[in-house]
Amino acid sequence: MGTRSPDKLPPLSRRARLLLLAAAGLIALLLVGPHLVDAYVNWLWLGEVGFRSVWVTVLLTRVAIFVAVAPVVGGTVFLGTIYLSHRR
Repeated sequence: MGTRSPDKLPPLSRRARLLLLAAAGLIALLLVGPHLVDAYVNWLWLGEVGFRSVWVTVLLTRVAIFVAVAPVVGGTVFLGTIYLSHRR
């Protein structure tokens, strides 16, 4: 009885690859879609009542917070993995 090495997986068929790609796309749409719809509805509503600049301010604030926090979190995770990988 032969054994297969764990690092060599059998190739996926074209149908399987297509189904995996479709599933990944559906999951991404389900995760991102509601946020995009919410942003679009807020854009329309705030524009209708004359406060679109508020929406732009909120958006720019969220982007600025992401730009400020992402390097700190990424650096912490990076340094943590470096520390754990070199620990004996």
